[in-house]
Amino acid sequence: FRSGGQIVSGNQPLIFTPPEWFEALLTGELFGVVQMQFVWYLVAALGAYVLLNRHWLGNHFFAVGGNRTAAQQVGIDVRRTKLWAFVLCSVFTVLAGCIAMVRLGTATTEPTAFLELEAVAACVMGGIALTGGRGSILGVVVGACMFHLVKDIILLTRLPAYYLDLFVGVVIVFGVTLNQAAKKKY
Repeated sequence: FRSGGQIVSGNQPLIFTPPEWFEALLTGELFGVVQMQFVWYLVAALGAYVLLNRHWLGNHFFAVGGNRTAAQQVGIDVRRTKLWAFVLCSVFTVLAGCIAMVRLGTATTEPTAFLELEAVAACVMGGIALTGGRGSILGVVVGACMFHLVKDIILLTRLPAYYLDLFVGVVIVFGVTLNQAAKKKY
């Protein structure tokens, strides 16, 4: 999809000037104190927590992620559950993309961004199993905070940018190693 976006845009960033109400809704301040991006982050985390821990679909997500065959044998429609997972992932991605686009005032198809790897690293730091079936929203929130703390330290100490890429890679490899070790243990 990135390549298609680059072809359509001529590989140029597109300037985006949102209506004031839209900008205030996504990137303004709540009561002049709290940034709306943080409010949306909390709303998304709370919504995901409720969905995963208080709704049947959350149980289905964990069941399918943990053992697809067993989930299928107890009557869970695996295809529908995976479809819902992708739909919810898309909804959260659109929300994050809209916030970023309003905040930056531009839409870009920059292929070097690869923010999805940073998201995976943050989830791994928060205890999400790459193989599925284990993890918590609180862990993701803590992992994202820890990841961005390390990212800020790398940027504020003016280390070369590839140190951040190295950090992301090390976290993901460490997560894969832990997942494989846990898989062998159980």
